[in-house]
Amino acid sequence: MWGYSKIMAKIKDFPSFLRGRESWNNNWQSQWTRNVQTAASGRIRTMTTQMYPLWVIYLQYNSLTDKEADELQGFLNQSANCYFWYKDYQRYHETNQILAKNANGTYQCVINIGGFIEPALRVDNVTVYKNGVPTTDFTVTDGKITLKISVTDRDVITADYDYYFKCRCKDSTYTINRNFINSNNVALYLCVVR
Repeated sequence: MWGYSKIMAKIKDFPSFLRGRESWNNNWQSQWTRNVQTAASGRIRTMTTQMYPLWVIYLQYNSLTDKEADELQGFLNQSANCYFWYKDYQRYHETNQILAKNANGTYQCVINIGGFIEPALRVDNVTVYKNGVPTTDFTVTDGKITLKISVTDRDVITADYDYYFKCRCKDSTYTINRNFINSNNVALYLCVVR
C-alpha cells in the first residue's frame, strides 16, 4: 500500500503543452467572505478575516488532439484533486519588482495584480538586482530569495521572475468532450490555494 507521503511528495506542474492555448472567454473571479452589519441608522460595517482573495480561474481549451486530451485526463486523474502548480498564460511575470526583506533575511517574491500584493510561493527564471545591478549570487526556495552578498538597509533589491499559482480543481468532476477524431474540448475551474 502506498504511503500518504509518497503520494504528496511532489506537487506536479499543470501540463505545459496547454499554456497559451486557452480560449478567449477565460476569466478570473475574486471571492471574499464578508460579514456585513447594518445598523438601524443605515450605517454599514463590513469585515473579512481573509488576507487574500480566493481566486477561481475558469479555463476552456478547444481543439485538443486525442493525445493531448488523454494527457490532460491522465494529469487530472493523477492529481486526484490534489494541488498542482499553474503558470497562467497572461498573469505570470513580474519585472523590476521591489522585494521586501523578511525577518530571517530572505526576500519574498510577490504577485502584484493592480497594486494588490500577495506572496509568490514558487518562481523561476529569476534575475535579481541590487541597486539596479544584476547579481547571480543567490538561491531561491519556496518563492524566497536568499542573497549571498552583503546587503545594507539602504540597498534596493528588485527582481524579474515568472510565478506560479498553487491550485486545485474546484470540482471533483470534469468532462472532456470528444467532438470528432482529434477534436476535443474541456472547461476547468481552478481554485488558488495557499
